[in-house]
Amino acid sequence: MEEEDYGELAKELDNSSLLEIMDKALEKFGNDIAIAFSGVEDVALLEYDRLTARPFRVFSFDTGMHKSLFSFYKDGHQECCCVRKVRPLMRALKGLRTWITGQHKDQSPGTRSEILMV
Repeated sequence: MEEEDYGELAKELDNSSLLEIMDKALEKFGNDIAIAFSGVEDVALLEYDRLTARPFRVFSFDTGMHKSLFSFYKDGHQECCCVRKVRPLMRALKGLRTWITGQHKDQSPGTRSEILMV
């Protein structure tokens, strides 16, 4: 498997539309790609999949946990996140070269506000 230069790819796709980015992903990764659906931020990705009938594998995981007003202050948040999110995600991604998911840049300003599309 060749090493991908994601910095160059990010520059190339910097002003691209979602459709152009998704098309490029399919061109580069073929069937080794999936859409991870976990909420409202991923609906546009699912609509693209439906409208274009592209060969994306789509998966969702439900943590069974619902955010409450003070959920991030409870003890054990990191351990819970690992068990309910990270491990299931790693199993779902096994064998894939890449995955696509939506992100709310405003959900975690300290970690997500500068996320690039690629």
